[in-house]
Amino acid sequence: MTGSKSNRTCSHALDLGFESAILLNLGANSGGGYTISQLLIEEATGQVFADYMREQILRPLGMLRSDYRLTKEILAGSSVAYDGWGEPTPNPRFTAEAAAGLHTTVEDLATFAAAALAGPDKQLPGRNILKPKTIELMLTPAPASNGTYGLGYSTRSLPKAKTSKGHGGSNRGWQAYFQIIPESREGIVVVTNGSNGGHVHCPVFSAWTEWVTGDRPESSCRKPIRLALISTILDDGVEAALKQYRELKDTNPEDYIFSEGQLNNLGYQLLGKERVKDAIEIFKLNVAAFPEASNPYDSLGEGYMKNGDKELAIRNYMKSLELNPDNTNAVEMLKKMENQ
Repeated sequence: MTGSKSNRTCSHALDLGFESAILLNLGANSGGGYTISQLLIEEATGQVFADYMREQILRPLGMLRSDYRLTKEILAGSSVAYDGWGEPTPNPRFTAEAAAGLHTTVEDLATFAAAALAGPDKQLPGRNILKPKTIELMLTPAPASNGTYGLGYSTRSLPKAKTSKGHGGSNRGWQAYFQIIPESREGIVVVTNGSNGGHVHCPVFSAWTEWVTGDRPESSCRKPIRLALISTILDDGVEAALKQYRELKDTNPEDYIFSEGQLNNLGYQLLGKERVKDAIEIFKLNVAAFPEASNPYDSLGEGYMKNGDKELAIRNYMKSLELNPDNTNAVEMLKKMENQ
């Protein structure tokens, strides 16, 4: 992943809850809820959602380089986005603007985060756009959320009984995250222009947490083994990656995430690149690492099916179904191959 300059526009979906600022967030962390909010705003105001947000929220806050439209100006200033392979990828386009359409910058996102805090010159939370009581309601976890989610803001426990409020979001090529501590008026904003950027957030947030509390958070920031293997596959081939996986699992088990999902996602990334034989090797590794799990066999079956190995595909789909009789995908794939 290539880091973006802070003055570049970040064209990505954040689900940041601007629409929840007028208390119309209908889903705790649901893109569908935000889409309904968007439609309600348009119906109630008679304005296009992007126009309303620009006039009533973004510009009054001083977010001059943020918009829910991908204008020529924003596009011209946008950083290059990178996919999970570290390759340039086009910015995604979404009709669901409220849920996935905010284009912003690091500075503007920090301005938004700070608007929920008391200002240095006695500015009230809400910056005269919202009442302080409204901000308090937005930051307060809803009863149905088990103490974790308010109107657009999640709550995160920090050391020494502190909590932070914030939100994150992602799309292909973009990952972003912000947290604030209302009591001390502190916060952090992290924006990355890569699909793997979410894994940058954890160590950065951990370091920030230690800075504001004096203690590191309890959760460790282990590195995804998938990312290490991608680099090796690109440089030295899949056989070297298989060897690397086994060595790191023996020598550095606490430093990496060795989950079933890591290998499964890597296998499908390889399938997406038409590297079917490499994907099969990764799926085989996953089966060996998690022999009692159903999904690795299902994925290996798909790999063999794409490679034209019908007998091996059937064998693995059957094994997946044996481990999980409710695997409807395996049933459908087996029927499909029977009819071929």
